[in-house]
Amino acid sequence: MHLLFTPDQIRAAEAPMLAACEAAGDPDRLMRQAAHGLVVHIARAVTRRPALGEPIVPAPTSVAEIYSGGIGAGTGYSPAAGYSPVSSLRGALIVGLIGPGNNGGDGLYALAGLARRGALCVAVMVADRWHERAAAAARDAGVELLVTQAGGPLPGTVFERASRWQLCAATAQEQVVPQAGGQLPVTVEELDVWALLRKADVIVDAVLGIGAQGGMWIPGWDEETQKWAVVGDELKALVIAVDCPSGLNTLTGSADELVPSAHLTVTFGALKRGLVVGAGREKTGDVYLVEMGLKTWLAAGPMPRLVTPQEADALLLAPRAGDHKYSRGVLGVLAGSPAYPGGAVLCSTAAAAVGQHDAGRGGVGMLVTAGRGETGASVVQALPEVVNVDRAELLSSAWPAAAQKATAWVVGPGIGTEPEDCEPAVAVMKNSQCPVVVDASALSLWEPESLLASRGDGTPIKAVYRDYVLTPHAGEFAALAQRLGVPTWDPLQDPLEAAYDLASAVNAVVLLKGSATVVAAPDGPVFVAASAAPTLARAGSGDKLAGVVGAMLATHAARALSSGIELSQDRIAELCAAAAVLHGVTYSIDS
Repeated sequence: MHLLFTPDQIRAAEAPMLAACEAAGDPDRLMRQAAHGLVVHIARAVTRRPALGEPIVPAPTSVAEIYSGGIGAGTGYSPAAGYSPVSSLRGALIVGLIGPGNNGGDGLYALAGLARRGALCVAVMVADRWHERAAAAARDAGVELLVTQAGGPLPGTVFERASRWQLCAATAQEQVVPQAGGQLPVTVEELDVWALLRKADVIVDAVLGIGAQGGMWIPGWDEETQKWAVVGDELKALVIAVDCPSGLNTLTGSADELVPSAHLTVTFGALKRGLVVGAGREKTGDVYLVEMGLKTWLAAGPMPRLVTPQEADALLLAPRAGDHKYSRGVLGVLAGSPAYPGGAVLCSTAAAAVGQHDAGRGGVGMLVTAGRGETGASVVQALPEVVNVDRAELLSSAWPAAAQKATAWVVGPGIGTEPEDCEPAVAVMKNSQCPVVVDASALSLWEPESLLASRGDGTPIKAVYRDYVLTPHAGEFAALAQRLGVPTWDPLQDPLEAAYDLASAVNAVVLLKGSATVVAAPDGPVFVAASAAPTLARAGSGDKLAGVVGAMLATHAARALSSGIELSQDRIAELCAAAAVLHGVTYSIDS
């Protein structure tokens, strides 16, 4: 698993390394190391050569748009719309937008390396100051350095080597800036930045780093140019972010409309929280990590963790010799209603499909549905192996034998608001002695205090609530938190903290659905699943996710029961995150 760090933790880890470089008389050593990794990724992405390993976080694009052969397949980089790869880096036009700080320094050193490989590199300085040593290295390598006058606009066209490049003739009268000798950088009176960006093969976003947030407003640029990466359909370029897209909040993942969207983000040292969750998931594209030796200095502790597809797949349990259908896990599903009959079918078929790609590894041994009328019959028609019981029988003190065998339940997908469906759902939440996934309509029925009181068996509160997994999307999350009187962060602005706040307050595992799904245990780690494509934003995806989560919990709960142990909340949270990853990979491809 990859740990997710805050910007402050990254800076604290970098401090002793930077001090050592300074003491050794080479203050830019780490910057050049980062730039080298950036150069390698840019060079390979420009020519669509195989990527260096799989992205830590795959771009949230539809699978049809990923030419790498599958999500995170590691054979290429996600493309820009309309981008035509070049056969060689030599002659490719690479434009760097360079900010005043260390992020700009990283970009300048990277442009220097790319220029030495034959690329035509232009550095547009967007502020009235820059990293002096990096700028000198870039100019020595042949990078064109262009700066606004006092941060003002550069409309028009003119380059030191315009006759060679024929870049962008935005005025009838082209001017050629004379060689500037040792002056640094060249200052031009007229430059159409937007035209230059449209000509570029690659745009390197090196304006703002992990310490900045709030968008990349560049003084003097008109509104159209400010949104250069937002209206990306007009660009043929690959947009590559240095460490993070400029202006992204790397703590929370929040971003305003001026934060550019990258096809590829090359981040340094460790993975930042905001690159994975919230708007950061959508802004970063494929995220690759350049190791910088920070692990020794990074703070220890229960950090949020990103679950990879490989780690999720490893949590699928293989059947053991001597297993039978009950020991492999029995999942109970109370889903669907006459108004929403499809909820039961979607949830049950997704649960039954878990592990089927791998000879049944991870699959449940038995599926029990609690149907009403045609809802149960429709599931049996789709899955003849399912055992269906009458939903109303769950209101009695003696449950049907099949329902008593459940090692996990899913309650809620498509049950609506009718008493005939809601009352049995409440009965399962009150009386089940195994993990219960509370989804969709059932979230509005979940009442922690009344559930505890109704048990009346003296069970400690922690043991009572440990078995519940709440699975809201952002809207359901806000409604649930308000109904329970729990103050939380906005789930859209800071999903990591929001999920943890609610989990801690109600002492249940919370799975907050989104483009990146966040799973929080009350006293333990927070997990992130970031494998889903936008194609999953469709009706029924949540029903399928609930089924996959339920199947994962049912198999592990059965294995734990046979070993005489209980699943901890931390383990339940990890399994839920793994299920979300598997759901994202499986159904993104199916979509």
